[in-house]
Amino acid sequence: MNQLHQFSEILSKLGTVGFGANLAGGKIHWTNSEGKVVAHAAIKAILSWAATNNSAMWAHAIGQFQDANIPVIKPADEKSEYIGNITDEQAAELAAAIGLTAGAEYIYRAANGANGLYLAVFGFKAESIELSAEDITRKRRSSIGYIVQMLGNIGEIMSNKKRTEEAQNLLLHFCDALDQQMEYTLHDEDLIAEALKLQKSIRFWVSIISSQRADVLAFIKQAASKWHRML
Repeated sequence: MNQLHQFSEILSKLGTVGFGANLAGGKIHWTNSEGKVVAHAAIKAILSWAATNNSAMWAHAIGQFQDANIPVIKPADEKSEYIGNITDEQAAELAAAIGLTAGAEYIYRAANGANGLYLAVFGFKAESIELSAEDITRKRRSSIGYIVQMLGNIGEIMSNKKRTEEAQNLLLHFCDALDQQMEYTLHDEDLIAEALKLQKSIRFWVSIISSQRADVLAFIKQAASKWHRML
C-alpha cells in the first residue's frame, strides 16, 4: 500500500471530510462532518496537478508559492519545472517518490475541485486543536478562493470556442463539487446562500452554452468578480 492510500485510510477512520491548510505557515488540519478538528500536521508542497490539461508543476516553481514563501520540496534531479501529459495517478506516484526521499511520513492530495496539490506530511497527530480567528478567516477565504479559481479556469477555457464542450463538462463537475463544498466546507450562511444561487446559474449556463457561448462567458466573468469581492 503506497503512502497516499495508507494516509487516506487513516484519515477515513478518523471521520475526516475536509481540511484547512495554511500553506505559508506549513500547517494543515483535518475536520470531521461537525467541523471539529480531528488531526493536524506540518506540510511542504511538492507538486500541483491540473485536470484541465493533465499537466503538473513542481511547487517550488509556482510564482504564487515563491511570493508567499511556502515551504516546498525541490527534487534533486528535476529536469523540467512543468510536466505535460501526466495523469493524476502518475502525479501521485511522482510526488510520493519525492516525499519519501525527503523523509515525509505520508503524502496527502489536497483537492481543489478536480485539481490536486500533493503535500508531504510531517509530524502527523490525530488530535483536536482549537482554531485561531486567523485560521477561521483563512478557511473562509480559501473556500471563496476555490470558487473564484474554478470560475476563472472555466472562463479561460470558454474563451476558446473549440473547448466549449470541455467547459460544459467542467461546469457540470463544478456544480457537483459545490454540493460537497456546501455540506462540508462552506459553514457560513451567506456563503451557502451564494453557492446555491451559483449552482442554479450553472445549470442554466449548461443548458444554453452551445448556442450562447459569449453570453455564458460574460455570466461566468461576472460571477467570478462577485465572488472575488467577497474575499
